[in-house]
Amino acid sequence: MKNRTYPKEYNNAEFVDDAVAPDGQYGPRVALDFLVYYDKNREPVKLGRVFGKKLTPKSKLWEALSALGAKLEFGKPFDTKTLIGAFCRVMVEDYTDDSDGKTVSGIQKIKEPNGDTAGFIASVKANMRKSETKAVEPDPVPIETIENLN
Repeated sequence: MKNRTYPKEYNNAEFVDDAVAPDGQYGPRVALDFLVYYDKNREPVKLGRVFGKKLTPKSKLWEALSALGAKLEFGKPFDTKTLIGAFCRVMVEDYTDDSDGKTVSGIQKIKEPNGDTAGFIASVKANMRKSETKAVEPDPVPIETIENLN
């Protein structure tokens, strides 16, 4: 992949899931999925990043889990499910896939949340709830009265 086209900026995000990823060149991998919140009036987008499963202080996985608030210890396993719902900031980059020419978005970097992250995500969720409520309210159906059945 090549041709980064996305602006280099951090967006607020929420960790939502993990999954086993297919083994890579260097062994077993894990995928971390995030909801990325671009602005207050737009629904978040689910994006992920794949990491090698080796959890060492120099690994990208260690860096990502630490940004999510994990208290990691070298040589001890860690359950990533305990971090679901944790906030962070992510840098998203778009690439053109050399094999098929399609543009693919992915998370390039993960950083700890800043002072605005929780409030920003809460306001987006509140806006989403308001729009769901509006969408569910049906329009009244006019009923015709029948005055004479004979």
